[in-house]
Parts: sequence; structure tokens; C-alpha cells
Amino acid sequence: MISVQEAERTLAAHSIELPPQQVSLAESVGRVLSQSVVADRDLPPYDRVTMDGIAVRAASGRQWRMAGASLAGQPQQRVTDPESECIQVATGGVLPLGCDAVVRIEDVVMGDDTASVAERVVIKAGQNIHRQGADTTSGSVVLQAGVRVGPPEVATLASVGRERVTVAATPKVAVVSTGDELVEVGAPVQPHPQLQPL
Repeated sequence: MISVQEAERTLAAHSIELPPQQVSLAESVGRVLSQSVVADRDLPPYDRVTMDGIAVRAASGRQWRMAGASLAGQPQQRVTDPESECIQVATGGVLPLGCDAVVRIEDVVMGDDTASVAERVVIKAGQNIHRQGADTTSGSVVLQAGVRVGPPEVATLASVGRERVTVAATPKVAVVSTGDELVEVGAPVQPHPQLQPL
């Protein structure tokens, strides 16, 4: 009989490297990555609006002419006169060119084709904007080889466009049971060990 520590040392000394295999993202849960994964783009991939509201140039004033609306999923828009124009924006959308701040909709008074904010409302460059590459930049390692894939890792893999993932092959495991106290599965269990005659 050997100790648990000895058994662990023996197993570590005889560990094997399982060959890599490609699986779908859905099949990767519970598997171990055999290659590191890098970002295929900046995350976020653009300056992203984080509040419904209006996009403005922070130093431009307190009242603007509404130059349009930009929803999530639409191409980037531009204000032609950043000093006097704003664009209505939705959470997740691309920050319009010429703007450097987003004022949340709760702080905006909307007119027919104008928007204004009270003097008490703070407008700072960069507010309510998730900057391009703030989470990670293109080419950066987002998951290291050897990581077991769970729900957070699946989300990360999906965010960098990985439909297929390289993981270690599943090991084959055999359990060998010995001892007089064991019986076959389904066999009747006695209230005591069955003694063998000498």
C-alpha cells in the first residue's frame, strides 16, 4: 500500500499529453484547450455607446440641433457641425464621428428637432462610452492553453468569433476493482463479508 501523496507523484510522473482535436463551440464545454486563443479584433470593436441618450461634443454647449438617430447595429454616423449638432443614440451603438460624450436620455429635454440639457448636468469627454479595445486588443491572448472550458469561456470564445475550438482529446479511463468485499452490480449484498475457507 502506498500513500496518497506517493500515488499523486507517480501519476504526475507518468502524465500523458493527449492529442489535439477540433470540436464545435457547443461541444467544447468541459474540455481542455490545447491551444491559446487570441482576439480576432479589438473588443469592443468600436467606441460603443453605453446609455440611451444623445451624442455630443462635450465642450459644445447646452443646446443642439438633432442631426439624426443612430441605433445599435447601424453604421457609424457623423455630425457635420459638432458645435451645434447632436445625434440621438441607443445603447450598444457606434459613437458618431465628431462626438466625444453621451448624455443619458433622462437628462435631456427633447424638442421637435432640438435637444438641450440643464446647467446642472455634467458633460465630460468620454462619459457613457466604452472605448474601442478597452477590454482587449486584436491579437491579444484571451484564453490560455490548459484552461477548462465553461460558460464564461464559451462567451469569450464566441466574442472572438470561434466556431470551432482546439481541445485535448478525451482520455479513456478504466476502473479496476479488487477485494473480497466487492460483489457484482445487481448481486445481493450480504450484511457481512463472506469469509473464504482456509
